[in-house]
Amino acid sequence: MTLQDASFYSFSKLRMSKDQAELTLPDNLFLSDNFFKVRWHGLGNRRLKTCIVILQWIHPGQVAPVFASITLAEAETVRWMMQNSPTFDGFCVSLHSVSGEMLAQTSAHAAAALALQHRPASGGEQAAFQVQPSLVRIQDAKSAAIWFRFFNCELFFSDEDLEKLESILSFMHVQDRVVFFESSLRLRRRQRHQWVDTPLLRILSPSADLEHTRAVAKVKKVAQAIIQHGLAQGCMLGANFLSLNKAPPEDPAIDPQQFASLLASYKLKGVTKADLNVVATFFRGSQSGMVHLDAVKKEFQLEIRPLPISSRMSKDAANWTCSVCTYAFNPRSKLRCDVCNVGENPNPSAGGSAGGFGGMSKPPQGKWSCEKCTVHNPDALFYCDACEHARPDLASMRF
Repeated sequence: MTLQDASFYSFSKLRMSKDQAELTLPDNLFLSDNFFKVRWHGLGNRRLKTCIVILQWIHPGQVAPVFASITLAEAETVRWMMQNSPTFDGFCVSLHSVSGEMLAQTSAHAAAALALQHRPASGGEQAAFQVQPSLVRIQDAKSAAIWFRFFNCELFFSDEDLEKLESILSFMHVQDRVVFFESSLRLRRRQRHQWVDTPLLRILSPSADLEHTRAVAKVKKVAQAIIQHGLAQGCMLGANFLSLNKAPPEDPAIDPQQFASLLASYKLKGVTKADLNVVATFFRGSQSGMVHLDAVKKEFQLEIRPLPISSRMSKDAANWTCSVCTYAFNPRSKLRCDVCNVGENPNPSAGGSAGGFGGMSKPPQGKWSCEKCTVHNPDALFYCDACEHARPDLASMRF
């Protein structure tokens, strides 16, 4: 029987991307073929299901039970057979939730589990794990559930659970763990999850790099928040930075505290004061003790345009600032804002194309105007692409 013909296969054979290395996992962890088929391995972005039910099977003579992730349909079939098939009741099988709680079990399993629990430990055996020459075998359902929670891309674990998870993954290289976990996030459409800002960082990062990795995560978080907050804030960051400059013009720099206050003035969504303090410390130069604009531009990966505020506000400057959305880099050759399509000097009371409500312009055909930031979004979007505010008619739409 080939791997593709098997009903269950080892978790170490799971492939979610072509560049993923073979997983070094305990050999008593399995996956149902109906959960994620072998022929899907490395082929496109097939949606990865979330593990909800774990099947435990104790085979007579084996030193450790087998744990497998099964679908809800398979779990319901097993539960029905437990209740209606006397023959099946002789198998040592049980069902557990992903939290490790017992859902159902056969009579034979109850007796076998009790015997396994009181079996004398030998050599390298422990209560929850048995150390093999190359692997760690899981002995109980609660410990197995910790792995399946990791497979589900859960981000928060207790210290005790992290120690058990580290034992399960002890023979897997840290980089292989990261590739596996981020591939799971990708197939579950959870790219925005920031695991580097959670307790899981202990598992997915070398201990020596924990603080640096956490700081880099904060920088990425703030950069994403600036982009989501709107294009105008990203472009004006350089101008505001220069207004606080305390260094020579060729290498602008400000105090870390001022930099944190500058970012706080944008009121970035999901960013705390503690996050900004970490970011400011990250950017602080080792010699000067200042935050340099060049470093900010490099790490934030934003197109920051260092235009002085005086030039931005001047009528003789090459650009003009929109009074509705505050976008500051509209060319003088254009009469309307590149972002919100409002004229340079909108008159809310005049009506017409400038709009009849607060200066908001009438969106072109196939688009809708955001009530919060006035950006025009395609009709296919239900939330603003700039500020994530819901479209005005979302509550009345039928799906």
